[in-house]
Amino acid sequence: MPWRGPAYEGEFPSLGWQIADWYEANLKVPAGPLYGQPFRLTDDQLTFFVRLYALKNDGRRVYRRAVRRGPKGKGKSPEGGAWLLGEFCGPVVFDGWDANGEPVGVAHRSPWCWAAAVAEEQTGNIYTPMREMAADAADDLGLDLGKTRVEFRDGRPGKIEAVASSAGAREGTPTTAVAKDEPHLWMPSKGGQKMSAVINRNLGKTGGTSCSFTNAPALGERSVAEDELEQANKGQKGLLYDSVEAPFIEDPKNPDNRDDVLEALEQLYGAAAVSAGGWVDLERIYEEITDDAVTETEVRRFYFNQAVKDQSRAIDPTRWRDAVDTDRTVEDGEPVLLFFDGARTRDSAALIGWTLSGDPHLFEVEVWTRPENADEGYEHPRGGFRRAVADAFDRWDCVLCYDESFHELSSLYDEWHETFDPDETGRVIGFPTHSGKRMESAITRFITDLSEGLFTHSGAVTTTEHVHNAVLGRNRGGWLALSKPSDVLKIDAAVSAVAGYELVGTGRDVIENAGESATAFVAFV
Repeated sequence: MPWRGPAYEGEFPSLGWQIADWYEANLKVPAGPLYGQPFRLTDDQLTFFVRLYALKNDGRRVYRRAVRRGPKGKGKSPEGGAWLLGEFCGPVVFDGWDANGEPVGVAHRSPWCWAAAVAEEQTGNIYTPMREMAADAADDLGLDLGKTRVEFRDGRPGKIEAVASSAGAREGTPTTAVAKDEPHLWMPSKGGQKMSAVINRNLGKTGGTSCSFTNAPALGERSVAEDELEQANKGQKGLLYDSVEAPFIEDPKNPDNRDDVLEALEQLYGAAAVSAGGWVDLERIYEEITDDAVTETEVRRFYFNQAVKDQSRAIDPTRWRDAVDTDRTVEDGEPVLLFFDGARTRDSAALIGWTLSGDPHLFEVEVWTRPENADEGYEHPRGGFRRAVADAFDRWDCVLCYDESFHELSSLYDEWHETFDPDETGRVIGFPTHSGKRMESAITRFITDLSEGLFTHSGAVTTTEHVHNAVLGRNRGGWLALSKPSDVLKIDAAVSAVAGYELVGTGRDVIENAGESATAFVAFV
């Protein structure tokens, strides 16, 4: 008889219920605080396996491939081990409907399963816990659990292998199930895409299934995990993509956000958390998140399960917060260095100041931001730039510098030459921002001196936002550079702050040599 039909809205036929019972009847927890106890699926795990083994009305599987993406410690490796064992000797092959219209599963007659990776040391992530999970039931299941291969003791055809080899050497193997271990590490340089393609072709011949057990990919690395994410986003048929991300938290390392981080972890880890009877100590995870050795990118990928670019925040937010000095005021007539990061359209423009007496202190003069509803013809107002500069000259004392490699605002810079340094006394100076060596020096010095507490800043909101947005990268010449993680996140005030700090000494020299009141003003793009 056919399937009995849905008993509730959204129900579908699945072998997952029978397979879940098989897991729990035969397997044990392979490690951790619950080691040796019977393997019990959380609701999240049960839901995944029921979906994974969903059936069409003719008994064929809905999904040819699957991805199980989650944070570190949630149990992906034991899940992969359970899945491989189930594919090897569990009831995973559809064998019709029973008298009640329920699907019936039987074991595969000739299973050939892989725990696959692109590095030898990586294959053990799934294979090792898999052997431990089946150790107590090996006799009942008739398994010979070898270090690199599992076979049936009675000579029946079938094997589970730990596989890490070139793609070409594995072409044509009639595999029935493959666990892709940590495909976020399967890069093109390691043959990841070729290996994955061979796996998919081999499985296509036998009607087999693959399942990736992975952390969130680093976007831009072109790993197999990133490819699979893109395929899921495009709605690839036959691909089950299972992933839940933590809600976005602006600064997860900030102690002020501790409660928000722990709440996000509770939502993400669910029943896997110790507080819910599971195995993950969320307090320990929080300690890892706030460790100085762990970058924010790593926090988001490995603990929040968020796919982000593999870039490190350029300026430590904790150091930045500690450098705030709201009591420091910039008095009228005080010598200061102003730094202008100018643009006409898309990027922001920032006029940032550094004091030149006493310890350097950074302050925000004005920042221009493109309105959200701006049309294609929008440009930042040059009149606003002129006004801000003129007001600065009226309030403080003066030397002007600009980016000699950038020409979008050349005419404006020419005006500043004529107005503030008509006699070419050095009050207007070009700065070579195209020099990777100069900019790397500026970035390194800024980061080092911030960590040593050699300067303070006013804590201005927009400047702080730009500082938090800035990430470290490399320009075409290989020099260290500030970059933005996306077009919508601006960093102009951060660039102004860094390059301006590099020129504080120049500003002081100009004022000392001038023999009269002077303000250092720097224009930079």
